[in-house]
Amino acid sequence: MHYIHEQTSMSKPDLFRAISNNNFDKFQLLQTRFAEPATISECMHAACRQGRYRILVWLYDRYKSDAALLSACNPRLVAGFRRACENGHVAVAAWIHGVVDISARDKQIALHAACKNGQSASARWLSHQLTLEEARDEQGNTPLLPTCLSGDVRLASWLVEYYELTEDSVHMNGNIALSAACSSGTYMTRWLLNKFYSRQMPSADILTALKWAIDDKVANALIKQFEISEEILDAFSDFLDE
Repeated sequence: MHYIHEQTSMSKPDLFRAISNNNFDKFQLLQTRFAEPATISECMHAACRQGRYRILVWLYDRYKSDAALLSACNPRLVAGFRRACENGHVAVAAWIHGVVDISARDKQIALHAACKNGQSASARWLSHQLTLEEARDEQGNTPLLPTCLSGDVRLASWLVEYYELTEDSVHMNGNIALSAACSSGTYMTRWLLNKFYSRQMPSADILTALKWAIDDKVANALIKQFEISEEILDAFSDFLDE
């Protein structure tokens, strides 16, 4: 009797809790009770975001004969594709890619999100589907920029090699990649400096990067690389302290 009461008292939050806990059997039981289109769409998105491959595939197969329902769910699956990529759920992202039309723009957004989160597997998988121009964001930045924010030097090195990135492509929008690296730490900053930066760099960009330095080690690496004098540091101390 207790088991029967437990089943009848379950609510919609329990359905999403089953997804969160990756409890496939409980999800199957509950989903038959909450089968309205909006809930199905929400469940698909939750499964994408949390990497619940088995739940997602089962749910899709269960309703794939309902063309109108699946069409209504497609925007949530596209959004789920992005979330799966940024959270490193490559198997889920690849499955969605096989059943829904994912535009190059959506892949680019997902790529930059994956790079920012340091999700190397997702980033590499997405990169194989995008040319360098397709991989740039609306401001023209390559995936190297969000990777600098993450501090993942291995992924950064792979992207440079895969896309054959040059100084010109990295500097397209000034030197924000260097500022991003400075905000993530010494290792990424030194790698980027050695790879792409010489001492011939606009003073304003150097000072901006210095302002983003996360600690003294990063700041000292910049000062040494660009031979910044004490006089310059003193002259711009108010700017750097803002």
